[in-house]
Amino acid sequence: MNRGWVHPAPIKTKIMTANNHITVCSLEDAAHSVELSGYMEENGISDVSDFLTGTEADRLQIDGNIILFARVEMSHSNIVIYWDGNYETDEGRIKEILTRFFSPNFKDYFEKRTAVWSEFKDSCIAFRDGQGTFYSIWQYIERN
Repeated sequence: MNRGWVHPAPIKTKIMTANNHITVCSLEDAAHSVELSGYMEENGISDVSDFLTGTEADRLQIDGNIILFARVEMSHSNIVIYWDGNYETDEGRIKEILTRFFSPNFKDYFEKRTAVWSEFKDSCIAFRDGQGTFYSIWQYIERN
């Protein structure tokens, strides 16, 4: 029986090194990425949307809208692909939050919440990094 608990994803999977560049882009923009296209060809992936639909995607909630996202790790960079199915959320805000989440100093901008779905509120990320079925919940903290 699922009681609403989400198991914490390993934190170490999301810490980027200074050598890994992070690009955050929409599903539509990712379809035009030359680097991603090469990665997909090498790995037998036929469509960019497969990164978000082939498994339970990670989630970002902004103003009640759920934005799905997935990180694609390549040898020298990481691409975070997101999909806002309603196209109602400010793209700049999506990119800001996801860029900070995948930065080496993400803990300066996020607070870990209790791993229950009731904690997945506005400006929160439900993250499992493509592993397992359980999510960690992270609350984005606005900094001036």
